[in-house]
Amino acid sequence: MSFIELLENYIKSKEIENKSPRTLKTYKSIVNQFLKFLDKKEIVEIQNVTTENVVEFLQQYKNKPSRSIIGVVTKNFLRFNDIEIKLSFFYKPREVKGVDIEYLKKVYDSGDVFDKAILSFLVSSGLRANEMISLKMKDINFEKREGLVLSKGKKSYEKKDKFVFSVQARNDLIVYLGERISNKESFLFLNPKGKQWKYWSLWKYFSKKFTFTLHKLRHTFCYEGSYIFTPIELKILARHKSFETTQKYIEPESERIIQRSKNRQIEI
Repeated sequence: MSFIELLENYIKSKEIENKSPRTLKTYKSIVNQFLKFLDKKEIVEIQNVTTENVVEFLQQYKNKPSRSIIGVVTKNFLRFNDIEIKLSFFYKPREVKGVDIEYLKKVYDSGDVFDKAILSFLVSSGLRANEMISLKMKDINFEKREGLVLSKGKKSYEKKDKFVFSVQARNDLIVYLGERISNKESFLFLNPKGKQWKYWSLWKYFSKKFTFTLHKLRHTFCYEGSYIFTPIELKILARHKSFETTQKYIEPESERIIQRSKNRQIEI
């Protein structure tokens, strides 16, 4: 099979996974660069690719975050073609941190009713912004502090995933909902015109008021949650498809494990 066919098959597999056009474009660009590199090295069969080849390819990129992303995509492409390589010795997974909790508390205290509801809800549920703006009142169980959401990459006919949110978020939501007209079919969060938020409109609103992005609150949920939950629990609660994604929020130091264990002591 030619390199062009390999690339086309890989991108088709990502289309089936419902990746966004922007993500597909990024994947295609990275894999295309890798295949051009192999062509220069006169490697004509994908099965002949070695770990050393991949390391040499990645060494062209000095920026560590970019190199990390390119490494992940390249490794995934090779795995799609039944080739396993190990890159852990070459670069460490990029650790992702969230918003400083003390700073977030100050922002929360100074916010209006809508701000408090959205901040406490996102940081306690770990939802993505697009998932949040798609929620309807019927998706939320206030008594149980649970909700159902169609997660990233899922089709509209697939089963929704469950998520939970805090007591603080429930209280903030009740206050927020009490100040606007709503019904069972209403979206949970409405824009000032009483309609469903569009992602970019909410992003603009957020960027004018805060120094962090909407998605940074999901990072906060995952990062702070790694002190409270086990890695497997965090993967489930964050609804990550891959454990590699969860690992970005977990520091390797034993101190983090020790701190987390204080919340989970065995008693008799």
